[in-house]
Amino acid sequence: MKLGFFLHTPFEFPENLAEKLTEILQENASENSGGLPVELPEGVKANLEELTNEIISGILSFDKVGFQTNKDRYNFIELAKTRFYIQITPRYNDNIFNVFADGITPINGCNLGVYPASIETRYFGNLVKKKSVQKAAEDFKN
Repeated sequence: MKLGFFLHTPFEFPENLAEKLTEILQENASENSGGLPVELPEGVKANLEELTNEIISGILSFDKVGFQTNKDRYNFIELAKTRFYIQITPRYNDNIFNVFADGITPINGCNLGVYPASIETRYFGNLVKKKSVQKAAEDFKN
């Protein structure tokens, strides 16, 4: 059985993701304590490092992964390279990058592709102007 995953949101994780998350947690903890400095429990950053590794290896365990843009795919590859030793083979005829990481990716690798998804904005813009749709929306709210 082959499994695929499509990321519907931008992939903009920084290389130092665990450090950034630790900073955010620290700021939120300080804000919630009335601005007083708060020490996070020991090991929080290490746990976030491990969580980051699990997320990246989890994504790499799929046979095929789709991203919205080339930038999102590039960001993912760059982050994965900071975490694991990976080999990348571009397939230029179909814009797929085949990634291999021992013990993580499937035997034939993880294919990273770009598949932009969009909606017909003009259609939906016209649809919401219809009285029947406006009435249905109002009924739904009530």
